[in-house]
Parts: sequence; structure tokens; C-alpha cells
Amino acid sequence: MKKRILIIVSVIFLLLTTGIIYLFTYVPPLSENHGKLSYQLYIEETGNKPGKRPLVVVFGGAEGGNDWTRNYMKEKRDS
Repeated sequence: MKKRILIIVSVIFLLLTTGIIYLFTYVPPLSENHGKLSYQLYIEETGNKPGKRPLVVVFGGAEGGNDWTRNYMKEKRDS
């Protein structure tokens, strides 16, 4: 009986140790776009508005991708 309990405890200890080592050493793979810069330049199509226009620089966040290319930003982009 003692031998059986010792084997069970040893297996549990081994599984826990392996799990902890895995948690602290696992590094998820990076995407193919990691570290690359995505940019887009929007220029007025009509060209009939006089005067200088300000430069707007937008940095994306956790949502990923270029937010200014999405349709719901068209109004802000064109103003």
C-alpha cells in the first residue's frame, strides 16, 4: 500500500513540476508581421480646398491593423 501511494505521489509531483517548467519556459510564436511598420498616406481627391492641411499621425493599439483604413473612420479621414 505504501509503495502504491509513493508511486501516485511521485507521478503527481512529476506532472506538476513538468507543468510549472512548461509555463515558465514557453514562448509563443510571433506573427510574420511582428516588428513591421504598416502605413498609408491619404491625399485629398477633390483638391479644391485651399490652404495648408495639418498632418495627422495615428498609432494603432491592441486592436491590430491600420484603424484608418476601416469604413467607420472614412468621415474623419476625409474631413
